[in-house]
Amino acid sequence: MRNLHLVNNGWSVILPVLALPFAAFLMKQFSQTVPNELLEAGKIDGCSELALFARLFVPVVKPGIGALAIFVFSFTWNDYLWQLIMLSDETKMTINVGISTLVSEFSANYGAQMAAATMGFIPIFVVFIAFQRYFVKGITVGSVKG
Repeated sequence: MRNLHLVNNGWSVILPVLALPFAAFLMKQFSQTVPNELLEAGKIDGCSELALFARLFVPVVKPGIGALAIFVFSFTWNDYLWQLIMLSDETKMTINVGISTLVSEFSANYGAQMAAATMGFIPIFVVFIAFQRYFVKGITVGSVKG
């Protein structure tokens, strides 16, 4: 990681999330719900492959993308160990790692820890509120066959 210049870099926290097997599995399951008839109708109407993807496929899988956004953001935000390993500069630490710096060997500033934990909760709450309409539909995909 040092040779790739990813230590103390925001990309060192973002890049591993792009290869999550859970994300690939969830999107595969959700893409299987897209009816082939819809894509075939788009081809008959003269859509290119890019237009099929952008105008037909993506709108149908938006609930899956929303649910995935919530899961991936939450996982990344709460991934304490990886952030602790990759971010050693205090100015670049995330709030979750920064909370651990408020504890010393002989004292703990509980007020500051609770305030920081509350501030750390706000981004996850905002992302959940933004994508909540997709969340339930995205989670229940494939659970009922019929």
